[in-house]
Amino acid sequence: RLLKPELPGSKSSSKSIVPSDPLVARWVELQNDPDDKVTSASMDELLKLMGLKSIKEKALQMIAKKQAEIHLSEKQRVPVALNFALLGNPGTGKTTSAKLLARVLHEVGVRASPTLVETTGEELMR
Repeated sequence: RLLKPELPGSKSSSKSIVPSDPLVARWVELQNDPDDKVTSASMDELLKLMGLKSIKEKALQMIAKKQAEIHLSEKQRVPVALNFALLGNPGTGKTTSAKLLARVLHEVGVRASPTLVETTGEELMR
């Protein structure tokens, strides 16, 4: 985030925060939703990680969907399975981002628990 400098002669002594990343801007927008103010320390942590754009986008998409569903009755809501497979080379942040994603979804109420199951492709084939 970048700090926006004060304008000369402004009465406020604090500096406002301006998101420099569109994903951070979207997160700030979701947090400031008047109908459902959402907070997640894990989402803040996920956004601080370099790269992982698709995971960050998916998390923000699911949070926005959760906020939109607040206005629907139980009958109108469509149940969705939240199973993910993170694939990539060793050391690319798969486990770290999966744990953060699970915590984010739990903190915002999308999942009942932050449980994560780690497995390998070989174990899935058994």
